[in-house]
Amino acid sequence: MVIIVFLGTFGRYSGLFSMAWYEEAARYIMIWMVFIGIGAGAKKNAHFVVELIYMIMPAKLHKYIHFIVLSIVLFFNVTVMILSLRLVKGLYGMQQVSPSLGLPMWSVYSAIPIGCCLMAVRSLQYYIASLKQSAEGDVI
Repeated sequence: MVIIVFLGTFGRYSGLFSMAWYEEAARYIMIWMVFIGIGAGAKKNAHFVVELIYMIMPAKLHKYIHFIVLSIVLFFNVTVMILSLRLVKGLYGMQQVSPSLGLPMWSVYSAIPIGCCLMAVRSLQYYIASLKQSAEGDVI
């Protein structure tokens, strides 16, 4: 993405060449990076967390709070995934393409359900791994 934006900007301001599609390509690459990245962040539990609840509650309740948080994350991701799959299905039926690149728009919007699915799976994996650690004596 950085190379595409650099070349497009350099070509435009130098007047040597023109890449009319670079902004659109950078936008779509950024969308895919974000939605793939949410799955990677969930794998390492790197998303923002409000830790005030954990600080207030006793340590023995942390595993229950962790389960409630996981349930909310899973509910949100599954809901967004289902709704975005409907959107992708509608876009597939319309056969709409992007203006500059000519990509099918359903392929661009597919990042949403794929990213939410990855986040749900990775969050569940992290939760299971943390349960195994807490069974071995470590704290969640």
